[in-house]
Amino acid sequence: GGVLEISPEQIGVVESMSGKPLPEGQFLADEGFKGIQRSPLTPGRWRLNPFAARVELAPITRIAPGYVGCVTALSGDYPPEGKLADEGQRGIRKKVLQPGVYYLNPREYKVEEVGIGYQQITLKDVSFPSKDGFTIHLDVSVVYGLLPENVPTIISTFGNIEAVIDKIIRPQVESICRLEGSKYGAKDFIEGTSRELFQKTFTDQLVSEARNRNVHILIGLVRDIHVPLELREPIQKAKIANEE
Repeated sequence: GGVLEISPEQIGVVESMSGKPLPEGQFLADEGFKGIQRSPLTPGRWRLNPFAARVELAPITRIAPGYVGCVTALSGDYPPEGKLADEGQRGIRKKVLQPGVYYLNPREYKVEEVGIGYQQITLKDVSFPSKDGFTIHLDVSVVYGLLPENVPTIISTFGNIEAVIDKIIRPQVESICRLEGSKYGAKDFIEGTSRELFQKTFTDQLVSEARNRNVHILIGLVRDIHVPLELREPIQKAKIANEE
C-alpha cells in the first residue's frame, strides 16, 4: 500500500470503494460502509490501499481569536420548525466554534467565521423631514457588537452577518430619526438643548430596538447635522452680532 502524508494545515476526505451500501437518503458513510467517510483523516502519515480508498485533501478549519465559527451541518434530521440545530441535527447549529483548530469534514459541515466584539460604522446622509417641513441630513456613527450565542440566530434569520447593518442597524437608525426628528422644528437642531435631547432619545431607542434583534449597541452618535442654509445663516448672523 502507499503512504499518504497529510500536512498540518490539511485533512483528508476519504472515499471508500468497498463496504456495505449506504442506507437510503444518506450521503456520508460510517465505518464499514461504502462511499464518502464521515470521519476525515487528520494530519500525519497514513498507510492506505490506493485500490480500496480515494483521498481528497481539504483545508483544516481555523477560527481566529476575536471570531467564532457559525456551523451549518449538512446532514442529520431537521430540527423542529424555527429552531436552530442541536448536535446531530441538520442546519445552522446553536453552538458556535470558539477560536482554535478543527478537523471538520467539509462534506458534513460548512463553517462561517464571524467577528465578535465591537465594530464601528458611520451611516452617511440619513435624511428626514423636520416638524416644520425642512429636510434635515445627518451622519450617524454606531459602535455595535455581537455576542457569540446570538450569531447563529442572526445568520439563520438573515442569511449572513453583513445583514446586521443593512437589515437591523440602518433601518432602525432611519426609522428612529424619522419618528423622533419630526417632533422638532429645523431650528431646534441648531440649538444646544433640543439637539442634546434628540441625541439622547436617539441613542436610547437605538440601543433598545437593536437589543430586541440580538445586536448590542455601545454608542449611537449623531455626528453632523446639516440644517438647510436658509435657516442656518440668519441664526449664525444673529449670534455673531450678539457677540460683537
